[in-house]
Amino acid sequence: MIEKFHGRETAEIHLMGKAGESYKVAGLEPVGDIKMADGVTDWTVSVTTEDNTFHINVVKNSAFTPSAQNGLCCDENGVWNYYVNGSVDYNYTGLANNEYGWFYVKNGSVDWSYTGLANNEYGWFYISNGVLDWSYTGLANNEYGWFYVSNGALDWGYTGLANNEYGWFYVKNGSVDWSYTGLANNEYGWFYISNGVLDWSYTGLANNEYGWFYVSDGVLDWGYTGLANNEYGWFYVSNGAVDWSYTGQADNIYGTWNVVNGQVVF
Repeated sequence: MIEKFHGRETAEIHLMGKAGESYKVAGLEPVGDIKMADGVTDWTVSVTTEDNTFHINVVKNSAFTPSAQNGLCCDENGVWNYYVNGSVDYNYTGLANNEYGWFYVKNGSVDWSYTGLANNEYGWFYISNGVLDWSYTGLANNEYGWFYVSNGALDWGYTGLANNEYGWFYVKNGSVDWSYTGLANNEYGWFYISNGVLDWSYTGLANNEYGWFYVSDGVLDWGYTGLANNEYGWFYVSNGAVDWSYTGQADNIYGTWNVVNGQVVF
């Protein structure tokens, strides 16, 4: 059937509905209600414009035939189920796909409430509200730990810093490394990590394969020149790095000290 509404917008909209339901079409002038006919599994509703007139075309889809179904299909009640040889597989929990994308299935039906990680033979993926979210990049967790997701897929090749609402964390080979303490960097600079977490409270010396550096409030401070200490002694820092070539005097709040090869000699 064709219904006409007058309006000024130009758009094409595709809606999916189920039997016996009313759907309000927004953005039209006036707004129209579309009534789905009883006894029909679903309709496809297309809204297009031509000569400033909205045309709503409601097309009846083919009848639901359970015996022919395999994979994800929508039943007569609008529920998406996972079918094997025409029967819902209530034992199945995991990922399944159809022409609309990948979805998380729990006990045979799509679980629209699920957000988290799920896996199949291709890897681990991030699910948001029941749908595999290819746009997501960030941290996600399950019963095995916290992991780094890139473009919807767990990225086992990633090593570096990543953040979420709880803070910044050190990731090694795709997994948050709670055992790591030391320096790590990203596009914003170098930071001090303690037990896998960026420690904004830390001020002092820290080292990596490039040398020893001065950290202030969790961030490597390239602007610092002066004395700093750790459990090994006091050292002379120049532009954020311990300067092993420096011999001379240096001051701090405690006085003036003799430095030989970068270390205070008492």
